[in-house]
Amino acid sequence: IAIYVKDDIWMDNGYLVSAHLYLLSSLLALGSIDKYYTCNGIAGLRLVGDILFVAGSAIDTAIGYISDPVIVVVQGWTLAEWGCISSALWCGDAILYLLADGMILLLRRRRRRRRRLIHRKSTLPNMVS
Repeated sequence: IAIYVKDDIWMDNGYLVSAHLYLLSSLLALGSIDKYYTCNGIAGLRLVGDILFVAGSAIDTAIGYISDPVIVVVQGWTLAEWGCISSALWCGDAILYLLADGMILLLRRRRRRRRRLIHRKSTLPNMVS
């Protein structure tokens, strides 16, 4: 979480740069398409995960600005609450990505089994008399 560090401009700027890079990364992820996400369930999980990623990154970027007392005076609890919301969004994003990856693995495994069955059927001797 990007947060203001008193009397440490390098840390403060580092957090802001990091938050902006994550925000840019999340926006790029939202627009990307992968060949394995053609299944509606997987595509839906990924889309919701990407939206959570964008929301969490946007909150982190906003926290980086509003935590600077020169810009805005905000209570520490408010920052902590938004930080917790952001963390929950990031966690939800990770869980959805893991579920989508698990579904991809299951689909690959099913495809391999089908190919093996087709291959076995095609290599069996023809027993027609």
